[in-house]
Amino acid sequence: MTGPHTDDAAPTTRTPGRRARAVLIGCGVLVVAVLAAAAWIGVRGWLAKSELEAAAEAGEEAASAMLAHDADAAEAAADGFGAHAAEAARLTGDPIWAVAEAIPWVGDDLAAASTMARELDRVASDAVLPLVAILGDLDPNALRDSEGRIDVARIASVAPVIHGASTSIGTALDRVSGIPSEGLFAPVASAREQFVGALDRASGVAGAVDDAVSFVPAALGSEGARQYLILSLNNAELRTAGGIPGAIALVSVEDGVLTLVRQAGAYDFSEFASPLALDDGTRAVFGDEVGRYIQNITMTPDFAETGELAAGMWQQTFGDRIDGVVALDPIALSYLLAATGPVTVPGAAPIDADNAVERLLVDPYRVPTFDQFARDRYFGAIAAATLTSMLSQPVDLGALVSSVGRAGDEHRLSIWSAHPDEQAALERSTFAGLLAAQQESGDQTYGVYLNDSTAAKLDPYLGVSIDVGAAPADDGGRAEVTVRVTLENTVTQSDLALMPSDASGAYREGFGHGRIATIVTVSPPEGTFDGGVVVDGERVAYASRDGFAGPANSLPVDIEPGATIVLEFRFTSAEPGQVDPQVVHTPLIRQIPIGRL
Repeated sequence: MTGPHTDDAAPTTRTPGRRARAVLIGCGVLVVAVLAAAAWIGVRGWLAKSELEAAAEAGEEAASAMLAHDADAAEAAADGFGAHAAEAARLTGDPIWAVAEAIPWVGDDLAAASTMARELDRVASDAVLPLVAILGDLDPNALRDSEGRIDVARIASVAPVIHGASTSIGTALDRVSGIPSEGLFAPVASAREQFVGALDRASGVAGAVDDAVSFVPAALGSEGARQYLILSLNNAELRTAGGIPGAIALVSVEDGVLTLVRQAGAYDFSEFASPLALDDGTRAVFGDEVGRYIQNITMTPDFAETGELAAGMWQQTFGDRIDGVVALDPIALSYLLAATGPVTVPGAAPIDADNAVERLLVDPYRVPTFDQFARDRYFGAIAAATLTSMLSQPVDLGALVSSVGRAGDEHRLSIWSAHPDEQAALERSTFAGLLAAQQESGDQTYGVYLNDSTAAKLDPYLGVSIDVGAAPADDGGRAEVTVRVTLENTVTQSDLALMPSDASGAYREGFGHGRIATIVTVSPPEGTFDGGVVVDGERVAYASRDGFAGPANSLPVDIEPGATIVLEFRFTSAEPGQVDPQVVHTPLIRQIPIGRL
């Protein structure tokens, strides 16, 4: 009895053991698999990080080589960029990595890394490599023949490639920006932030180039002759956009061939008895004189309006139909000379990037026999010589791109087109003028605009600084915003002794010799409330008008030689929590330091 019982019971005692061993073995296998997968992901993650870092370095080399127009170096760097990006995408795109993206705590980081690698690979293949392939077609020196004709057909041929690159970069920006940043490990979050920043900058540049290439062939006369006005602004007599239009040139372009048709000065235009049509805000803030005198068309911060006024005044005076207007000041001209090299004007020493500002804004007003008509001819000759040089001489591509971009960023170069589709593209660029820049900068941006009323050429001696700040309300309500403008008249008696009377203001009977009269206007963002104006600590009367978005406040001030005056324009923010006010301002000869209060 015992034997059979023992035999029957034996399997019962051994079965749990087998199952336990099976479970242990299974757990061991699972642990090994998990550890192996973790090791696999860790190794591939480390390798992917190295590839991404190498891709970033190669991308910077490719960009530098493209600007330097070194085709061989650009191609090599772009190939390296593409290879590293593709390998990073491969390393973060296998099935094990995809499964691991579901793991709590680390899955979001792995998914973010995979998305960034994949989008970098897309930018490499769809944007960087195609752009490098057409680099030769974008060389400004190759785009012109020996007579300066621009090959508009070649420009049109690369437009699809540039549009595809712009679209690819924009798509990558949207996808990487869409990665939730909350909860990411610090290194991954930092990489996302840097990648978004790089894509945002690249998207802005690519979008601007895409816009430009889409209309440049037509703008250069591929569909018929175009006529443009070139306004040379004179910062020695300030206007909102930089200065009065001194020299004005009419140029014609047809099938890429540009011809200087006519030059004129401000004194070639009579007062317009019936002022040209103005925007209600412009008329309210600056008056009808903006549409009455060519010297005042740059008082408005809206360059589209300036362009229309310039075109209208020119047509009424000379009869020519105008397709567009370009305005630039001597500082922008000095930037362009860095790309073209020096230019020579008959009867004057060569003008280059280092001496252009002094030669244009100071020296002409230290020669007693150099009257306004002679100065206008001088300014016009320099503008024409620079334009000719850009069209006929070899140009440094990197320097040209940098110069034009810097001039646009500082609002020293503005462009308007009479053709609506082209103007729509320009409105998205940095060349649309100060009002567009203020609106683009956000709902906390204030415009600070300076207009000379001395009717002299003393503004090279006007020192300006701007400070801005906001005091948040204790109850979380609207903030009290202050825009402080400090003006200093630095002209000396030695300076005045060298100036003809029309430059120093001495020709004006009863007006102080060397006194600088300036109208300061602060235009706030929409919805802002007026808080008054304080001068040197005392509240004063001022003009407040419904301007371009809110109550634009203006105050005329006279500053004697050696004197300083401090103006504070006060506002209440449109919304609670607006405690980071920004400023756009009239471009002067020198950069204006923007401080925080």
